[in-house]
Amino acid sequence: MSSWQHSSSKGFWAIAVAALVLAAGELVAFGVIGRQYVASQAQNLAVLSQKSEIAPEIGYQAALILDPDNTTAHQGLANYYIVRWQPDKAIQSLSGAPNTDELRNTRAKALMELGEAQNASEIVWVTDAERKQLESGGVGKAELLLAKGLPQSALRALQGDSTESARRYMIEASIWMNKPGATKEEQEKSITILKNGIKKHPINLALQKQLHQTYVALGYEEEAQQQLELVQKLEAGKF
Repeated sequence: MSSWQHSSSKGFWAIAVAALVLAAGELVAFGVIGRQYVASQAQNLAVLSQKSEIAPEIGYQAALILDPDNTTAHQGLANYYIVRWQPDKAIQSLSGAPNTDELRNTRAKALMELGEAQNASEIVWVTDAERKQLESGGVGKAELLLAKGLPQSALRALQGDSTESARRYMIEASIWMNKPGATKEEQEKSITILKNGIKKHPINLALQKQLHQTYVALGYEEEAQQQLELVQKLEAGKF
């Protein structure tokens, strides 16, 4: 979808959802429909937002206007902000949310992403095996935090890793490359990271392949072709 189409679609849903919210509010005020019906429509909006069938941020916010206690919308909106590196917005969105275990956990995750909470095993719901992985620190901890939707915490874990393994560079590059809404400059950090990793591990095929894929994704055709030739030499044992 082109940028103008995405913008147009988002604008359409913003208008459509706003009209729904206003209409529902007036109908409730005049006693035409009950609050239970409005709450059910709020839940429908939250579910549609979960499936990205409507713009999630707009849908969740509209659901919360209709029903401020809708836990699905609170959870969805907070997680939407967390994975987009906006934990401050996540905490703000949870202001006044119901005091459930799941929402307390989500707020704690947002605090962790802000660097204001340290003990991940107490914050993120984990199994005993995962807790050991967190306690091991470094790459293992970063991989688990990333899987739990905590990219900024994963980066901090990698920064504290002194092993300089190939996997460390690959994960860090992937985080920047896959950051939602990343700028070109941010995505290009992944190239620098991978090159640094290759200096440490020059014949690591996985690192070399990831650099090639990164060049392709960023549209650097000449560099991608040169990197592909290098990868093929490595695969053939001619490096």
